[in-house]
Amino acid sequence: MKLNEAKTLISRMSKRINDLSHQRMISSLVEIAPGENPMEYIAEKPEDISQKMLFIYDERRKLRDAFREANNKKFPIQINGEEKETSISELIDLAKDVRLEAYYFNTYSKKLPKTRLTQAKQETIQVITFDRNDYAAKSEQLESFAENISNLIDHYDSVIDVDYTVPDNLF
Repeated sequence: MKLNEAKTLISRMSKRINDLSHQRMISSLVEIAPGENPMEYIAEKPEDISQKMLFIYDERRKLRDAFREANNKKFPIQINGEEKETSISELIDLAKDVRLEAYYFNTYSKKLPKTRLTQAKQETIQVITFDRNDYAAKSEQLESFAENISNLIDHYDSVIDVDYTVPDNLF
């Protein structure tokens, strides 16, 4: 199973747990007339549903552990012309950091060179201390770099294996 398949399976497991939880709540409390058997109004006993949920919880934990392990496997990659050993987790962190820096440069590239401020009847002037064009160019460069990292992550999501076997009775 590949990383992207594992992500989908984790989501399916979570949805199944939510569905079973709802089903368990419905089975746990029924309204009956005096003398009726409440078990005739439920498809499954709450205890049986709980057992299914515990099984899926356990399998989801196993899959998440295998997923984390796969995300931390090192592999060679070239970043900015430099050969490095990295992992998907490190690439995700790098992409976040680069996007945060790109946001800073993009935001400040749009600042006016001078802005008059008035606070408590006192005027001040806010003046930028950088070249707006340089900041705009840096923002574009960082966004492009972040996009390349995201494309690498997407590629490796469909290449890197997760060591997990889906049990036949999972769903």
